[in-house]
Amino acid sequence: MFFRQLLNDETACASYLLGCKSRGEMAVVDPHANLVDSYVALAEAQGTRISAVLETHVQADHLSGRLAPRSSSTTRRSPTGTW
Repeated sequence: MFFRQLLNDETACASYLLGCKSRGEMAVVDPHANLVDSYVALAEAQGTRISAVLETHVQADHLSGRLAPRSSSTTRRSPTGTW
């Protein structure tokens, strides 16, 4: 199991990278547009790939679409904007 909180100092927003190293898969929760390189680098450093992106709420700087070209992830969003 791997878990890491990442903070964007400019917006004070938290995002999370978590997953199973033995399965080689990670998920990013509430990804921030400015941290895409960090998520990809952390996943690669653990020998894993990002396979899922979870958005718990709608926010302009949570741009999961920027991860798609860099990973084989599936994006999941709350239908109402909140879980």
